This record gives sequence, structure tokens and C-alpha cells, in this order.
Amino acid sequence: MASIYSLDHEKQFLSAAIRNCAILADCPLINDQDFSPTHRPIFQAMKAQIASGGVDGFNQFVLAERLNAHVVSREAQGKEPW
Repeated sequence: MASIYSLDHEKQFLSAAIRNCAILADCPLINDQDFSPTHRPIFQAMKAQIASGGVDGFNQFVLAERLNAHVVSREAQGKEPW
């Protein structure tokens, strides 16, 4: 079954989740497969950070560093960053 993505809705959700990461804890049915390949690494990095440090441990700067590391790693492998 083909998935239909709304990049605009994904951006809005991720933006709200960055501002208030408790949203992710309140939405256990949402997983990385619900996102387009473009936004999936962002969602995965957010979930990983919350899993390791809890909602109180979420930090936007740490998220940015994880995403930068993802891009560098993908480029080093000769792949598209997203």
C-alpha cells in the first residue's frame, strides 16, 4: 500500500514537537514510518534524544548536532543527505 505524505503537515507537527517535545510522548502511535523520507531522520533523532534523556532532557541544540552528524555521515557514504 502506498503512503501519502503531506510535507506541510509533517513540518507543522515536527515544529510543534520541537517547541513542546511532550507531544511525542503523548502520541505513541506515531512512528518514523508515518513520515516522508525527508522528515524521518528528524523524527528519529527527536525520539532517540527523548528516549535517552526523557522529555526534560530534550535540547534543540543537541538535536541540531545529531542532524548535522547524520548529514555528514550520509555524505561520507556518497548518499543524499536526506
